[in-house]
Amino acid sequence: TAALAVNDAANVNFATLPIPAGSSDIALIALNKTTGAGAWATRISSTGADVGRGITFDANGIYVTGGVDNNASFISTGPSTFTTVTTSSQDMFVAKLNTAGVFQWVRRETGNGTSEFGKSITAVSNKLFISGNFNSTVALPLLTLTTAGSSDIFLLSYLTNGQFIYAKKAGGLNADQGTGVAADNNADAYVGGDHMGGAGGAIFTPFATGTGATRNCYVAKCGC
Repeated sequence: TAALAVNDAANVNFATLPIPAGSSDIALIALNKTTGAGAWATRISSTGADVGRGITFDANGIYVTGGVDNNASFISTGPSTFTTVTTSSQDMFVAKLNTAGVFQWVRRETGNGTSEFGKSITAVSNKLFISGNFNSTVALPLLTLTTAGSSDIFLLSYLTNGQFIYAKKAGGLNADQGTGVAADNNADAYVGGDHMGGAGGAIFTPFATGTGATRNCYVAKCGC
């Protein structure tokens, strides 16, 4: 289990989940937090490797992020099944489900590197905040993010209806990643993770971390 969020739910037989179509699929399973009884289960599936990294919820639904590969299908028991088309070996995605486990919308952000992942997600004040990492470039609405090194950190924000709000990046000449995100009631975002340092450190414009030969942790605030 890569991520967990607690909410109320009620019954499903998990044995009905199909065998993965590729090397790995994403399973979304709802349990009653008191009894452990199943409420529903669904999945995200492609012929490649699909990985769920983060999950959260608010009063309006459930939100999940991670990386998908090879034309992934977001499978619901109802009519709302979505299919994405990837442009690299793994693209970042964010999706919303209702409390019955039916997908409401899906966004996929394309890159030309080997992997882009959303690793953590939170919801506050009808906004979503996602942290993760990418290599090479990621094409977003109105802008493209480009790495300074082998991989950089991103912070993305959306409205809970899936509308893109903004994107920020940070990083240096080596491998940097965003592994956690939180937000306060003012919708200021806080990102944590690790960076390799290197010449000039990791750049969080207009700030920079110190240099170093080993991995270091960081936390940063974005009042975007």
